Amino acid sequence: MPFKTAIVKTLDLKLDEQNPRFVVNQQKNLTQEEIINYLLEYEDISGLAKSINNYGGLLPGERLLVIYENNNYIVLEGNRRTTAMKLLLEPSLIPNEYKNDFPIITDICRKNIEEIQVDIVDSRDEALYPLTKRHIDGIKHWKPISKLYFYKKQFDEGKSIDDLKRLTGESKKNIKEYLRKFSFLKCMIDSTGNKSITKKTIITQLETDLITGRIYNASKKHFSIPYHPDTYELDFSKVPNKKKEIFTDILRNFAHLIWFEKDENIKLTSRKINKVADFEELFIDGNETTEAIPIYKKIKEKIALFKTIQDNTDGNDELHKTNNSPKVEQIQLDLISNNRNQNEKKNEETETRKNDNVPKNNNTLNNNTPKNNIANIKPAIQNQNNDSIRKQPKPKERKFLFEGIVYSGKHKGIQRTLYEIQRLDIDKFTLSATYLMRTLLECALQEYLIHNNLFNNWNKPNYDPSLTDLINYCKQHNIFSSINKNFQRVINNAHALRDADVLNSIAHAKYNLPDPNTLRSIENRWYIFLEFLLK
Repeated sequence: MPFKTAIVKTLDLKLDEQNPRFVVNQQKNLTQEEIINYLLEYEDISGLAKSINNYGGLLPGERLLVIYENNNYIVLEGNRRTTAMKLLLEPSLIPNEYKNDFPIITDICRKNIEEIQVDIVDSRDEALYPLTKRHIDGIKHWKPISKLYFYKKQFDEGKSIDDLKRLTGESKKNIKEYLRKFSFLKCMIDSTGNKSITKKTIITQLETDLITGRIYNASKKHFSIPYHPDTYELDFSKVPNKKKEIFTDILRNFAHLIWFEKDENIKLTSRKINKVADFEELFIDGNETTEAIPIYKKIKEKIALFKTIQDNTDGNDELHKTNNSPKVEQIQLDLISNNRNQNEKKNEETETRKNDNVPKNNNTLNNNTPKNNIANIKPAIQNQNNDSIRKQPKPKERKFLFEGIVYSGKHKGIQRTLYEIQRLDIDKFTLSATYLMRTLLECALQEYLIHNNLFNNWNKPNYDPSLTDLINYCKQHNIFSSINKNFQRVINNAHALRDADVLNSIAHAKYNLPDPNTLRSIENRWYIFLEFLLK
């Protein structure tokens, strides 16, 4: 449809604070300076300004779309171009840190952009169609979070799913999913309780695709909290308070890992969770990385606990239980906190009694025991004569690094390094232990690769590889995936947690201080793998 047009001075135009790009702080009236600063930081305005200056103005068909509100022409479509032109015309508006990024405007460009022709709409609704065609499936796509906010804002203002379908051409199924994703994202933001989250935090550190893609999809599979069929928001009406608290705590921990965590080895990024299976490996099944990072382990345990709590319709907060099992809640919590399975425990106790010729107790669980009698089992076991059951002694803790590993090969470096590291008090000689650990891992990994003809793809034959090189090589070529997937996982975790860089930074004695706990953490990750390498 044709619009009314007008000639206006570019410097008189106002940027639109309601633009979906400015999704955060919607309750706050953004100043023109704040909008300019945001666009400079995240939307490559300097590059656009150079293009406009080189061309001598706007391209044909690039007219801005404006609305006349409160005695001002407000730009509804074309905020980036308007900002670029304003800063070319008035360099004093450019913050000092960006001044060198902008060209000096040419006379031709100045003449062509001092006053420009704009299209005028009578209402914001009238501008929706050209806005969506340009930014949702057109020339300049909004960031994913801006698209989510656009749909949420229009839906809350009264537009139906059918209205939005006609407006944007998007399927109703996708629109509903966008609204659910926005609700999930908002719930994660709210879980932080941090009212000082800035535009920079949300836009640059939000990892929107990570949250509204991988974590959101995993949450649908593992958290099973429904979305309201009319509002498409998370619906906690039939979720017990305890379950909601755990869910909120899980989101709070994810928010910390994504937005606030400073340690790049711990910080959660889309590189660590590339698909739902990666999420499950870290936070459902657990692996070496989960065990090595306390907050990862905490999330895994919280998810396990979350799954034990039953939804109900009467508002009572209860764990799964039957009428005859009042102690099931405590049993389940014990199982989760101790990371063991009840069936395994029963099998172990049964096997122990067989080996020691201990008569079966009538209360002992067997295959025919009804599930609702499970609460009576624990007291029965406790009442048995402890002297009649032989128990597994507590495993001996390793005092020295890699203690118990024996190497019978001929590599002198490995022989000497393993000999010394197994006799060194790492609390007293931490720096020396760091050197020995780095040398041992490097020599063992390289020796294994060469001995088994797995180093043929190394393209620097005259260069002796470092531990960093070797880990990168094994990860890049998936060296151990066909040998043992768990060993390949050790390599992947060592790469993700930057084990080699950590050892290097300590060994250089100027980046990180020697830390025995760091060495023990790396040793725990590598112990079984190193034992395999040295066999």
